[in-house]
Amino acid sequence: MRVKNLVAGEPEWQRWQDQAPRIYDRIYYESNPVVAAINNAGHTQVERAFGPEVHFGRVLEVGAGSGRHLDTVRHRYDRYLLTDISEGLLAHAANRHAGKPGLDFAIADATRLPFPADSFDRLVSIYNLEHLPAPHAVLEEWARVVRPGGVLSISIPAEGGIAWNLGRWMTTRRSFRKEGLDLD
Repeated sequence: MRVKNLVAGEPEWQRWQDQAPRIYDRIYYESNPVVAAINNAGHTQVERAFGPEVHFGRVLEVGAGSGRHLDTVRHRYDRYLLTDISEGLLAHAANRHAGKPGLDFAIADATRLPFPADSFDRLVSIYNLEHLPAPHAVLEEWARVVRPGGVLSISIPAEGGIAWNLGRWMTTRRSFRKEGLDLD
């Protein structure tokens, strides 16, 4: 399997930007109940420790996509900022959560966040870090914007192994190919 990082402006990257708002939720959360259960598990797992008695003043979600994670958040917050590099996905997230108080939306590159140091009480990123180059540097960047004593909540898939790869081949990889996109 070949893996390559898509770069802004490249044709493959632009195809993803154009198609993601239309296909993202369908492929990852709606078309296959097993895929949906696996993807939803990452969201619920990172929220398990934070019930309604927990309060974070400012929360940053990096790589928010269509805003699915916010559906699982149980803690209280004053401001919750959803960011993504995809304008189309972020617009979908804004429509999905229209009218909810305390929300903001911003286009942002997860590898170079446009926020001052110590700006947030919590940073959330679900199924994002594994797609970014130099994850060690990205983690340093994310830690930079979280205040001392703040919380980084990250979920990445535990990919690998024969069963995982076979399942991926039969589900999401096949769905992406039908859309003319290369999941790898």
